[in-house]
Amino acid sequence: MRPEELLFAENKREEIYEMRPDYPYAVRRFDVDLSGTMIAPWHWHEEMELLLVKADGLNYDMMGECLMLKKGDVLFVNSNTLHQVYASDAGKHIRYDVHMFRGSLIADPDSLIEKNYVRPLQQMQTAKWILLKNGEADHWKVLKCLEQLSELEQKRSYGYELYSRNLLSEILLYLLDRKRNETKNESRETVGREMENEMRLRKMLLYIQEYYGEHLSLADLAKAANIGERECLRCFGKVFHREMGCTPQEYRKQKSI
Repeated sequence: MRPEELLFAENKREEIYEMRPDYPYAVRRFDVDLSGTMIAPWHWHEEMELLLVKADGLNYDMMGECLMLKKGDVLFVNSNTLHQVYASDAGKHIRYDVHMFRGSLIADPDSLIEKNYVRPLQQMQTAKWILLKNGEADHWKVLKCLEQLSELEQKRSYGYELYSRNLLSEILLYLLDRKRNETKNESRETVGREMENEMRLRKMLLYIQEYYGEHLSLADLAKAANIGERECLRCFGKVFHREMGCTPQEYRKQKSI
């Protein structure tokens, strides 16, 4: 697959055109020589994403947290998480596989399994992304599942859909259990505040990306995030800088270059 084949709606939502309603799981394989560095600009999608890196030089920017991925690393990107993908250098040869699936593949909406396992992971603020570096503890468990998934998808023997769903369920259960153990002491107030800030930041990023060629005022940014100008200037500017590594004005200048 090539970067130019990706489809994005006006609100930066990626349309996964291979996704079937009756079997919402697709595997994408990128094995390309890039002319530039950008693979996918800021976007989001309903589907969860499991990525296996097969060559060094791939970067994922997760709301300002730049993940420089190495061969063998595994990355989970949660539903509706804003991110962009690019190579470390122009002209880089990029190789990675992406397993994309919806929560409905694992369990029907509002079912016991969906409410107890799928939904908690999708709504967990600290699980916007989870990186399993090559060689770290338990990395091999997820890696083995992904390798089996790729083999099943290629052969498509009788029953491969059920085997694939079971393997994805195993991965999700491991990720949920891992994050639950890490965040037992996190307060609901902190989680709620961070979720609110993330939604505001997403609105600002999408607004700047949409109108970067125009003169954008503080009032425009505040309106995009549904907050007052004073709140935008006093508080949210700090959040933007923490997440993106620059001010909203600096980010706008970068986008206009």
